[in-house]
Amino acid sequence: SGRLAALNVVALDLDYRKMPQWRGAQPEEVAQAVRTAVRDHGLPLPSVIMDTGRGLAVLWLIHELPAAAEPRWRPAQRCLIDLFLGFGADRSCGDAARVFRLPETVNRKNGRPVTVLDGTLQRYDFDSLADVIYRAAGRPTRAELAARKAAKAQRQKTTASGPRGLAPAARFRQVRADLVSLVAHWGGQVPEGL
Repeated sequence: SGRLAALNVVALDLDYRKMPQWRGAQPEEVAQAVRTAVRDHGLPLPSVIMDTGRGLAVLWLIHELPAAAEPRWRPAQRCLIDLFLGFGADRSCGDAARVFRLPETVNRKNGRPVTVLDGTLQRYDFDSLADVIYRAAGRPTRAELAARKAAKAQRQKTTASGPRGLAPAARFRQVRADLVSLVAHWGGQVPEGL
């Protein structure tokens, strides 16, 4: 039907060979550097790291989300990609319909086999994983955004329901009383310019 059934992965497609610092590097070497970067970012280890024959696929399997959750999924996916641009992370991998090569198949573009290099095979809770991704990127988590929104709404509610100042007649009386006090302070004479 062409419709997305469910979301079950947050992933990176790393075209590391396009990056000057990784040209000529072996997939295992890059996979080790990716694991180090993952730890440095405070992310959980990936569920699967695959040598696709032309790059690496780094997958965090998540407990299945309905297709309707795509608006929640997409920002976390994009943020993850941004964290790994130094490894040649492919920005087009941000679409929910992304298909990855299967292990033990052959990449027909270069005749190399697709192999699994590492991974925990663990599935993660999406919201927890997304929060870790956002923290690593220096962005607020969904809970922090919700708290900010609630605080702003509370401030607006307090401002709207709180005192809004004096009624015009009372305000005039107060201004007049203040002016009379100032004139008395200056001995009945308002200094020039004031």
